[in-house]
Amino acid sequence: MNQTVKVFYDVMPDNTVSVLVQGSCDWDLLMSYRSLVQWCEMELGSFELIDITDTTYQQRRIMGVFA
Repeated sequence: MNQTVKVFYDVMPDNTVSVLVQGSCDWDLLMSYRSLVQWCEMELGSFELIDITDTTYQQRRIMGVFA
C-alpha cells in the first residue's frame, strides 16, 4: 500500500511555486503550479497538495510543514 505524501507549496508573486515534500529539509522551486502537478504525478505514487500561500510561520508549524 502506498503512503500518501504531503507536498506543501507556496505560490510566489511571479507564479513560480516553492515546494517542500514531506520528510525533506530542502525547498525546491518550480516554474508553475502545473509543473508541480506534473512532477507529483510522475514522481510520487500518492500525494496530497497543501497550499501554504499567505500563511504565517505559526500556521505552517500547526500544519506540519516543519515536522
